[in-house]
Amino acid sequence: MKRQIPYKAILCTLSAGMMAGTLHAGDDTQNIKWNVLVLMTDMQNVHYLGCDYQSTENILTPNLDRIGKEGMIFRKAYDAVPVCAPTRASLLTGTYPMKHGQLANEKLLIEAGPEGKTPSLANLFRDNGYNTAMLGKQHSNLEPLESLPNGTFMGKNIFHGWDFRRYSTTGYESRVEQNRTPDYAPTDDENILAIARAQQMSDEMTQLKEEYENRYPEKIKGTPMPEWEKDIVKENRKYTCNGRGTDHAAQIPDGVFTFETLDYLEVYSGKRKDEKFGLDPNKPFFLFLSLHKPHYDWRAPIIEDGTEWWYMYSARPEEDKLTYLHNGKPEPRIIPNPITKDLLYEDPSSPYFGTRDPYAPDAERFARAKYSANISWLDHMFGKVLDKLAELDDPNNPGKKLSETTIVCFTTDHGDMMGEKKRISKMVSYEGSARVPFLIRMPGIIEPGQQSDILINHVDMFPTLAGLVGLGDQLNSNLDGKDLSKALLANDSQQGPERTFTVAGAKIGALPNEIYSRTQQYKFTRVHGNAKRPSDNLPVMMLFDMDNDPYETNNLAYDPEYLDVVIAENNACNEFLAKFDNIEPVPLTAEMLKGKKKEMLVRPATARGKNGDEDDE
Repeated sequence: MKRQIPYKAILCTLSAGMMAGTLHAGDDTQNIKWNVLVLMTDMQNVHYLGCDYQSTENILTPNLDRIGKEGMIFRKAYDAVPVCAPTRASLLTGTYPMKHGQLANEKLLIEAGPEGKTPSLANLFRDNGYNTAMLGKQHSNLEPLESLPNGTFMGKNIFHGWDFRRYSTTGYESRVEQNRTPDYAPTDDENILAIARAQQMSDEMTQLKEEYENRYPEKIKGTPMPEWEKDIVKENRKYTCNGRGTDHAAQIPDGVFTFETLDYLEVYSGKRKDEKFGLDPNKPFFLFLSLHKPHYDWRAPIIEDGTEWWYMYSARPEEDKLTYLHNGKPEPRIIPNPITKDLLYEDPSSPYFGTRDPYAPDAERFARAKYSANISWLDHMFGKVLDKLAELDDPNNPGKKLSETTIVCFTTDHGDMMGEKKRISKMVSYEGSARVPFLIRMPGIIEPGQQSDILINHVDMFPTLAGLVGLGDQLNSNLDGKDLSKALLANDSQQGPERTFTVAGAKIGALPNEIYSRTQQYKFTRVHGNAKRPSDNLPVMMLFDMDNDPYETNNLAYDPEYLDVVIAENNACNEFLAKFDNIEPVPLTAEMLKGKKKEMLVRPATARGKNGDEDDE
């Protein structure tokens, strides 16, 4: 083991005031060798989480709520990019896409290896004495090569640093072909290696599916799929009704990933033997379980562990009085109570106004029900992992269970508007798309039951986790994210950043399509490209007072009373973007804005490219 820092050394670096205020760390926590478990979903609207402070959804997420109640719930956490691949790469590398280079879902992540511009969090933890494993979705589009220590792309080592890697094999060949140019392509040897590795992974996933179906048999049959539901799915509305119930959790890759995570933990603790994980019981672990749902197409087991996950939520009014099986007993179906019922209005001065059709009337309730069902099932699977931590001994920390020695955090890559503002999917700056859940539990160190207003972004999560385990001094100076561990441990937003940034349609050497700035009180959005105010050619902007207008209904960007705020946020965006190469600022002065009034906008062109609409497995 190259490097392991006991927690006592970390405590010595913190101020005495912080120790007295929050930590209350006793002798039993000072020398823990901390494990790290990251749980992640895909496209989960932050309001669809029971413990979120704005949640009204009637959604059941008891296990995720448990993480928040036993630790800290962040109220102001944001994605780096409101689309899958770029923001996942930002979390992995602690950098924005203008640096890590994966600008859209179809692009390739080649800078997160030991020879890249931005080594990954797995490289850091692996090089400093951790077992590292990732099961599930990264969306690098180079999974077969990034999972191999000798994996290279055009001769550059792109190994992400995972000692063990499990993923669902889709997309490699098509994405490589989509990006191929004479000067940008894998060598023949690299391609042969990748295709062979992808086939091997596919074969192993099939074997695991069969194994877990046998090891975790279902003894109860669930409600059959009604004809109306079959009909609505046949219509194949990509963003609304694409989904189905399945006969067993292992028929969904997310189920396989979760069951194998349970095996990983049992092997680590010594309860099970399996050489495939390559685990060293003398090292702590960094384990990343990244599930693909509730991203469409929505799939959940019709029944698992005696509960009908697919039918938990009423999908249309005539189902409101029906029941579903919960732990083998019938209970009334849950009626969705979406925040969207009061949020159908969208300010017509929004740059997004009218750019996407809302749900069809017969699909809206169905979509929320199946989306919620996916989230509740994922929560159930996460609960299996949390229960396993509580069951197993930690070989690195004698006398303690893994639940006592593991930092657990939960987030998602971005949200899905799910009908809010009459919008679906992502790629907008509204909270349902850009704000993400972030929960963290560190027993004995983070005092339970806290809510935090620290501004945190995907780019900050990697360095902050490193800081919590004592690896802050090993962080690459090239990171855009900050180690916020001291602010977190003190739960002091003043020790956190003044603002955080999100970009959409990121580019190298040029303005992104959009940039969002979030301070404690305000959220500012600036749109680039062809979108201009028709009367004066000013940038298209939004400014919301999040303290007094948390549901973003009143655009203040052109209100003279907020001129100083708009200029300050515009300057902050320019200063942020100036850190990246050759990005010219957008000037905005009081003279330019003086006398301008709020007006409706006509937006003939959208700032979102294909990457906003394309997001595959």
